[in-house]
Amino acid sequence: LMVPWLYRGLGWCMGACMAVELNTWFLIARRIFNKAGLNPFGATGELGEFAGIKIKATSVGFYVTWILIRLVLYPALVLPFLQEWLQRSKAMGTYVNPVAVAPIFQIALTALNIKWSLDLIRSKLKSKGASKGL
Repeated sequence: LMVPWLYRGLGWCMGACMAVELNTWFLIARRIFNKAGLNPFGATGELGEFAGIKIKATSVGFYVTWILIRLVLYPALVLPFLQEWLQRSKAMGTYVNPVAVAPIFQIALTALNIKWSLDLIRSKLKSKGASKGL
């Protein structure tokens, strides 16, 4: 949070990273709308038509934003963050500066997003009764 405050021109970095909160909102909404944990793409008879549509819409929003933000945007931000750090390093005459945390954290968050994506895929395969070989 301090980097965009110290370097006003880097506010876009924080704004881009905050896009993940849209995905978090869909995650929370999905849990609230589907407390029973039912398959959102299964039969909606026990939920009612409106509840089924609401759960499906939030699930689609969750998965779309997961892919676009966590698996596309976050990895795509690594290079611009590295470029910003190198640019600031050249201007300051040292590689050790506050902007160095941006690419380090972006790489760490990208790695976590990949791990969580694999965990999500595994949980979905497991719940569908996939064979142990998958």
